[in-house]
Amino acid sequence: GPLRDWPRHILQYVELVLVARGGAKALSVRAETERYARKLRETSARFDEALRALRERVRSVEDVLRDECGVALGDVGSCPRRFVSRDDVGERAVDALRVAMRRDKTLNLLEGCAKNAAGEPSDVRRQLDAFLADATSSNTTHSGPLRDWPRHILQYVELVLVARGGAKALSVRAETERYARKLRETSARFDEALRALRERVRSVEDVLRDECGVALGDVGSCPRRFVSRDDVGERAVDALRVAMRRDKTLNLLEGCAKNAAGEPSDVRRQLDAFLADATSSNTTHSGPLRDWP
Repeated sequence: GPLRDWPRHILQYVELVLVARGGAKALSVRAETERYARKLRETSARFDEALRALRERVRSVEDVLRDECGVALGDVGSCPRRFVSRDDVGERAVDALRVAMRRDKTLNLLEGCAKNAAGEPSDVRRQLDAFLADATSSNTTHSGPLRDWPRHILQYVELVLVARGGAKALSVRAETERYARKLRETSARFDEALRALRERVRSVEDVLRDECGVALGDVGSCPRRFVSRDDVGERAVDALRVAMRRDKTLNLLEGCAKNAAGEPSDVRRQLDAFLADATSSNTTHSGPLRDWP
């Protein structure tokens, strides 16, 4: 060992320093981490078997909805025209759906644990490695700003990035880029969903006009008293309930479609308009910030 020739009183001093400065605690944490990693490696072999058994023996939510309720997710045409209650599908379907929801939740948890137990690098680690590789690259097409830095300085930079949150920030940036890309892919589906919803489900105005004889905007068509369920019948009540759900979903989808397509929010538009007015310099108006750098 490197301290084999040191005198005893110096070794006693080193021991006290390790205790006082946290070195002894660090050694204990390192040993505990090694035991934890060893246990994880032993456990990871069991995850594949558990995941396979769960997929084979328990149906997913999509399977239960298709087999028990006749609803295929992603197919608007297969969706019922009104709310589905426990009485419509029976206790068996409700119990199966409850088990399937628990199964999907457990499956997601096990899949995440399996990746960690198998020792796969986290997204933070991957993004940090990619950043350092780009910063230190030296090829014909790209030369990184840190390409000539010595190895021990690069190791220090890596530790600083981890300690000061830089590695986490790189992961957040990459996740935001993936999210934006997924939003752009999703935005292409909104038009189809909106069109199908408008064509296949009547609006509240349509139901009031067709089922209740009330035209919104026409005061003369409004009844002289409150209208009850007995006046219009169950069919009209169910149709109105579906129409209200349809209008609510339509508003939600239209708002999501704008955001997914990258349209600026009203906050962004108002801020841009304010800054444009404050920095304008034309013959009719000069903003107070026109000369600001």
